[in-house]
Amino acid sequence: MHVLLSQPFDKSFYKAVKLDYTYSVGKLHSDKDIEMAKSSLSFEREYNLSFNSWTGNVFGQKFIDRAVELGNKYPITINKEAEHSCGIDPGFGSSSCSFCVLEHSDRIIKVVYAEQFERSSFNDMVQKVWEIQNMVGGKQALDNVYVDAVNVEFIEAVKQELGEDSNWHRIHETMARSRREGLNISNMMRVVPISFAQEGPKLIVRICWSMMII
Repeated sequence: MHVLLSQPFDKSFYKAVKLDYTYSVGKLHSDKDIEMAKSSLSFEREYNLSFNSWTGNVFGQKFIDRAVELGNKYPITINKEAEHSCGIDPGFGSSSCSFCVLEHSDRIIKVVYAEQFERSSFNDMVQKVWEIQNMVGGKQALDNVYVDAVNVEFIEAVKQELGEDSNWHRIHETMARSRREGLNISNMMRVVPISFAQEGPKLIVRICWSMMII
């Protein structure tokens, strides 16, 4: 929908007419209706043609509020002696390339870096992994890099950048062995392919539990 509404009117196959809430006042909605609607966190999305919203269908509002509270409690400082891991959603094409770096220090897990890059080049994003490794303290400080498993070429490139075996056949063999023998794949390779479709729900549950426990 965002792509559709972003296209120029004269070039779009569908002719979208954008009507925000102001067109409905005095007709479909009264001033009082609109004032009540504005108290909702979804008002901008539902009434004002905005795709930016504080609400979604993954995290509940209490988890978002808790994340903001913890972010204010623990300012972003990188402990280069601590353990770090990096998650990457390459998302080349229609979406951004996103990075998130976690640090395990002070007996909690902190987000010390989170950024997304629009219209990013493949090589620049591979180089970004190297920059992140240096940022957190070098090879010994960056334990693992987790990448969306569907981006095979990117995984191979990152493995090569970090000096790890990039042969996809051997990568699959190692992953199959870890599942078969119940081993932790993170101990068997630094750059770990992750299937968001299979592992996504588990990761979200872990995040929610961690925010409730802290």
